[in-house]
Amino acid sequence: MIFLADVYAWHPTDGVRRLSAGNGVYYQACVNPEGTYAVYSGAAEGAPRLWRTDLRSGVTVALTPDAWSAFHPVYSWDGTRIAFCADRDFPDEGAGVERLAPNGMPPTGGPHSIYVADKDGGEIARVTSERHQDQRPAFSPDGSRIAFASLRSGTLSLWETASNGRETPRPLLDGGMGYRPWYGRDGRWIYFIGEHEGRHHICKVPSRGGQAIPLSYEGFEESHGPFVDHSGGTLLMHAKRGGAQGIWELPLSGGVPRALSPPGFPRAAHPTRALNRTIVFDVPRTAKQGAES
Repeated sequence: MIFLADVYAWHPTDGVRRLSAGNGVYYQACVNPEGTYAVYSGAAEGAPRLWRTDLRSGVTVALTPDAWSAFHPVYSWDGTRIAFCADRDFPDEGAGVERLAPNGMPPTGGPHSIYVADKDGGEIARVTSERHQDQRPAFSPDGSRIAFASLRSGTLSLWETASNGRETPRPLLDGGMGYRPWYGRDGRWIYFIGEHEGRHHICKVPSRGGQAIPLSYEGFEESHGPFVDHSGGTLLMHAKRGGAQGIWELPLSGGVPRALSPPGFPRAAHPTRALNRTIVFDVPRTAKQGAES
């Protein structure tokens, strides 16, 4: 295993605590709107599974079996459903955590479809089909649509389809790279990782599709992982500035990004935030470094 990672929860008044087991690769969490649960992917070895931790009791349960790999779980805006990608319908083609990369993308070459389930992991339904590497789903605010990243056109870009799986997915971008989409609160825009001036940068595209529009902020080497707050006014991202990667809050109306620094964690990635201000995030580390509690 080339790296390890763990998921943490941070509330401004309660401090930081580790949610995952500390014995493998666990990352890319999403907190539910109320701030009572977090879902994430990972395992100590073998197939990554989806896990859910109760932020009040600390109890963690598996939502998917170890027979297939599952990645990138996210909650719907009302917290009643989860979307994720998995290789469930492609037996014997899955990959274990030993092949995962710190950037969070599943191993190249393996097909993955998008699925939705209820908040407890039940009633799993397939949204996309055929042999594509579909990943990084996100729900529209009303839950009727799902945007996702895919290599189905030969390059990594953004696609959208109905969350009930009854539509053929359509491309969203008029050219260019796109990854990790997230809808704005009003559903008019989709925010994502694009490319701007030779680096990864947070961009937006109309939800009907079109040209990528870079957001206005400067001074960052790389920016990733956009998550629009439930208020709709701010966007969280993890970004490098001066060589260090941390969590930043970007006003969508314009302005200077503000650093959000969990105590004791100068490096952090993939933040999402609940209505009660709880932020969940992950921290990758080398196998030689110990788990932080």
